[in-house]
Amino acid sequence: MSERKDDTQKIITVDNNCGFSEYHGLKLMEHSYLNNEWTDLIAVFIYKNKCRMAHVGDYAYEYPQYVLAYNENVAKVALKVDDMCYDAGGKILNFNYRGKFLVNWTKETYVSFDEYMKKGFSDWSKEVYTCPFTLLTALGNGRGGGDYYNDYPNCKRVGDWAWDVISIEDDAPDGFKQDDVYFTEWFNKEREIKDLEIRIQRQKEYMQEQKIADDFYYMNGRHSQDVQYLHQLESLLKKYKGED
Repeated sequence: MSERKDDTQKIITVDNNCGFSEYHGLKLMEHSYLNNEWTDLIAVFIYKNKCRMAHVGDYAYEYPQYVLAYNENVAKVALKVDDMCYDAGGKILNFNYRGKFLVNWTKETYVSFDEYMKKGFSDWSKEVYTCPFTLLTALGNGRGGGDYYNDYPNCKRVGDWAWDVISIEDDAPDGFKQDDVYFTEWFNKEREIKDLEIRIQRQKEYMQEQKIADDFYYMNGRHSQDVQYLHQLESLLKKYKGED
């Protein structure tokens, strides 16, 4: 995966095949969901089609493959696969993951999508499922915003399948071992409370340095934004603590 300079397309590098997809979420966790149009494009591409795959992010510069993903000349040999996600009438084709298996032919393991979707949903919606193959093959996670954070389940498994040969199949191969990995985003109240407390403390220190008092005069004066910001943080902290 790679951003182009115009920030509108990404490069899919699967062995020697490259395809472009329009913007469907630039950050890793903006698009790593099943039935996201771009993610489904990959699913269509690797369905019954063994491919060596990596999801190369823009922070993966320590990997030699980063140069390939960001090489402007790649576009000249790109295989246009956008049309694979649309029917003859231009309607988006959502890939049906039910009853299918994500197979790692290198490690001889597989993930059952049916089992995965029992746990791999987002905390904010049990109808939105994180995508196992974009995360398992991701390079560069944890170096920018919009990533799969280190307190989420199985964070250490992100990138575990990068450059392995994978595909999506209707049946699990005989003799392969089932991988029970799952990924899900959740709201961590303790982390949010701690973060708010730090931000409140910093804001108070800033206001003290600037001699901005938390009173009616400053609330309605030229420093009103500073005071209002502090009040917003304190109100949100009370909400998370159940004090309001």
